[in-house]
Parts: sequence; structure tokens; C-alpha cells
Amino acid sequence: MIKVKTGLPIDDTFLSQIIYEGLLFIISTIHIKVKLGLEEAELPDNAFKETLNTLDSKKIETISIVFTGNDKPEKFISSLGLSGRPEKKTYRALFKFLKENAEKVRVSKNIDLTPMIERDRQVIDLLNKSKKDLAAPSIMKIERYAGFTSIEETYTTKGIGLRFSPDVWMISLLGVYSSFITRTRYAGSDKDNIYFILFSPEEILTMLARGDANYVYTLMNVKKETTEVLAETLKNTHMEEAIALQMSLNLKIANILREYDIDRLKLSLVKISSEGQTYKIYEHVPLTLSSETPFISSLSTIFTEIDEVLGYLAKAVDPHGYLLRATSAKEARNWPEKDYAVKAMLALHRLASMGDVSGLRDYARYLELAVKILQGAEDGKSAIRRSYYEKLLRKIAYLH
Repeated sequence: MIKVKTGLPIDDTFLSQIIYEGLLFIISTIHIKVKLGLEEAELPDNAFKETLNTLDSKKIETISIVFTGNDKPEKFISSLGLSGRPEKKTYRALFKFLKENAEKVRVSKNIDLTPMIERDRQVIDLLNKSKKDLAAPSIMKIERYAGFTSIEETYTTKGIGLRFSPDVWMISLLGVYSSFITRTRYAGSDKDNIYFILFSPEEILTMLARGDANYVYTLMNVKKETTEVLAETLKNTHMEEAIALQMSLNLKIANILREYDIDRLKLSLVKISSEGQTYKIYEHVPLTLSSETPFISSLSTIFTEIDEVLGYLAKAVDPHGYLLRATSAKEARNWPEKDYAVKAMLALHRLASMGDVSGLRDYARYLELAVKILQGAEDGKSAIRRSYYEKLLRKIAYLH
């Protein structure tokens, strides 16, 4: 058996969430054979090999993240007892290489995720001096070593290195695979944005405390479905309110939660970008998914056919619809109705987040203004968008 001590503090740092993401991904892959507890997980000897073998080749192709010049994935590969190297210095190429060589990967029987300070370094799983000492990937350092800044320590103004054992390197790598959503670039920007979806600290703690590997498997499946929805949404918008609105109104996610008998699931949406030889975190947005739409009680004061209303709202904020696409800096920057469409979307966000039914009235008003500003538009694309907004307006009158 492989014993993993879960001594890493469970918090909302990317480092903590991504390492636990990797561990939980392994557990979900081989859930039938796992013993799980708050302080330790016991995995079968072939846990890493089996997990690597099951990596989805199609998903691997979507992971467009590069290692920085300071990263040394080749040292990680040699520490696993593997020869050769990937064709490129990218996560995609490394995942392909590891999947192809899964049967040859060597891991230790004891892994300790407890972080320690050793001179000017933060180390994880390196108290055993027989383990290879590796610099952590740059993507693991985006928060600049948050967690060691109390006045009792001397690290408040110091930068300290982050070092992993090969086993922790692998776990964090699998966390990247499991949580990656997409990579996008928006108009006017020279930076690519990389998005991840992670379990919140509360969910991580609950999964470990319950000690039920099957529960981990269930939540990982729900998060996988959420990842697919977010990937479609992020193609057309990066606006936080639009993303949260799409998630709260998405009937597919609500149905999946009900299917698995889960009332609520708390996640974290993280956006990072590369800057020179480093990565930096730009957004860390909490997302709460619910099997029941939280503003139903507010809608019930106006409507009787609630499912019909929810279906209409879900279609209104469809990732491929013009309302959500209006929040895209790239596609909609020259749309004359952009401001009104965005305000209509924000009005729905007010309805969804606060239960403010006046948001529905303002939504209709801004749609009318969007239609008005497109009256007489000569180009075909503008006419198509005007027709789209008009249909949304007409359908409101038929809701009961």
C-alpha cells in the first residue's frame, strides 16, 4: 500500500487546492481500492500507474500550458526511473509521455504532504533524504509562497524556494490535469488566460472527513460535467458575473446534482497568466452550484410555472447566445447594442444572486433598448442579433 499523509493545510491557496485536487483525482480513479481518512489515505501500489493509464487523450490535447524556462520537467522524468523525454516542454507533451510510460513509473510507499521550512526553502515530502529533491513547477508558485508570513517567523519579507519530492510533483501534475478548463486570449490583450476549476477548502475537508472514496468519485464526476459547461462559457465571456449567472441557471448542472443527490457543491474558479518566467494568479472566484435554484421563492411571487421560467432564463444565458456573447471583449467590441446587452445580463445576475425580481423588469427594458438601437441596421449580422433579442422579449409575455 502507498500511504499519503494529508498534512498540507486545507486552504484557498492554489498550491493547497491543486495538490489536493491531484490526490482526490487519484482516489476517484481507483475509489474501490482506497482507504480514506482526514489524516491519511491508503492507496494500492499501482495507484499512480492506473491513474496515468486512464488519462483521457482528448483532454490531454486541450491542455495548452507550457513550462517556463526555469522549470525542469526532465529532472522529474529521470527521478521516476524513466529514460527519454517528451517532444516538447509542455504539460500536454509530458502527460502524453507519462501515459505512454505509465507501467515503468516508480513511486515511494510513503508520501507526506506536510509542508516544512528547511533553511531558505519550503519543502514537501523531503524529510526522507533518499527522495530526489526537485524544484516545484513555476505554476505551483503563483502565490509567492503564501502561508509563511506570520510575525513569529522570519519569512514575511523573504522569498523562499519551493521544493517537491517526485511523488508530490506527480500529484500536483495530476491536479493540473484534473482541474484544467481552457486557455483563452481576449481582444486587446497579449496574455493568455488559463482557467482551472478546483474544489473549495470546505469540500476538500468534507471529502477527507467522510472517509468515503465513492463520495469523492461522485463529486469528481459532477465537477467534470461542470468543467465542460465552463469550457463552453469561457469561449464567449470572461466576465465574472456572466460566468456565475450561467452556472446558477444551467439546468444540466442542476439535474446532475439532483441525480447524484447533492444539494450544493462549492468550487473555486481560478484564472492565471504567464509573465516572463513565472505564472501569476489574477482571479480566484468562488462558485456555488445548487440543485435547487436559490431565487425560486422570488419568482413564485410573479409566476406559477416555475420550470417554464427557469427554462427560459437558462436559454437566455446560453453560452452560444448573443446575450452572453455581448460580454466578450473580442467578438462584441463593435456591437452598437453591447452596453444594453451587458446591462440586461447584469440585471439577470441581480435576480439570480439577490432574488431581486426587479432584475427581470430591467432585463426586459435593456433588451428593448438593444432592439431599438439595432433598428434599421443594414448588415445581416446585426439583423440576426436584433431578431434574437426580439424573440427573447416576445417569450417573456408568454411566461406564466
